[in-house]
Amino acid sequence: MTHRLLYGEGDQTVRLVPIDALGRPTRVATATYTIVDLTETRTSADRVVTASTAATLDAVSTTLSAAAGRQAANPHVLPVSSVSDIVEGRQYLLSTADGGGHRELVTAERVATTDVHSLRPLLGVYESADTLEGIELSATFPASVADDEDLAIRDWNQYQITWSYEIDGRPYLVPQLITVERYSTVPWIQAKAALRGASDLARRLQPTDIQDALVAATEEIEGELEAAGVRPEYYRQTTAGRIAARYLVLHHLYRNAGGDNDREESETFRNRFKNQIHKIINSKVKDAQLVSRHNDTASGFSVAGILVPT
Repeated sequence: MTHRLLYGEGDQTVRLVPIDALGRPTRVATATYTIVDLTETRTSADRVVTASTAATLDAVSTTLSAAAGRQAANPHVLPVSSVSDIVEGRQYLLSTADGGGHRELVTAERVATTDVHSLRPLLGVYESADTLEGIELSATFPASVADDEDLAIRDWNQYQITWSYEIDGRPYLVPQLITVERYSTVPWIQAKAALRGASDLARRLQPTDIQDALVAATEEIEGELEAAGVRPEYYRQTTAGRIAARYLVLHHLYRNAGGDNDREESETFRNRFKNQIHKIINSKVKDAQLVSRHNDTASGFSVAGILVPT
């Protein structure tokens, strides 16, 4: 996974959900992180951006005030004792209080007075007094680097954060990439990926034309998703989202290129984008249909929307 941060936005937060050796989301008591600049050599004094620092664990801890899960009238709703500090868009760990081992990761799509609404339908069956806890670890990418003009204009601009934690006495090291980008709107796809296989088109364009198309495509995709009631951030990092962005970028570039066949190419990619965005918008319906096939006797834990038998 790559965390994309913005130049000039000061201190910025990077988050991680810890998982164990079986791929299960697991709450940890403590964790640390380090950040290094991958453009610097291992012996460079400038390589270390942040030396080993304690990560922050989301301290949310509450219980269900009523039953919830796939058997409920609305499997998206979690009635809770308190919604204090629960934030829309963040992830939480829902688990049974009886020690049965059922757990799943919940993304808070909406927070009401006494309810949390999950992005996807719950897969398990939960009772009153089962727990909903913060699970995300957070780290700070420092403003001293994010706001540095000289660093931002380099041809290659990449950092690595390495998280360190223990689960049941077993140590885990999780490296992830970080980039700092100079956009008020962060494109869903990079220029190189968008133009892969279209080198003839790339040769006819100015760099500013490409950047303008990346931003225009991103804003249009986010507008389409928001209008359909879908939160754009849930699809930014997905392959489906990047494919849609590529089609729309190529549509804009061919439309403005002015060649003999460019108008036809532009329309082709526009139609491909429409088909792709339609699939994304309707994917939540498919998720619900798949979940409905589980019966009330199914057991297991959920990892990223997959029910794994125990």
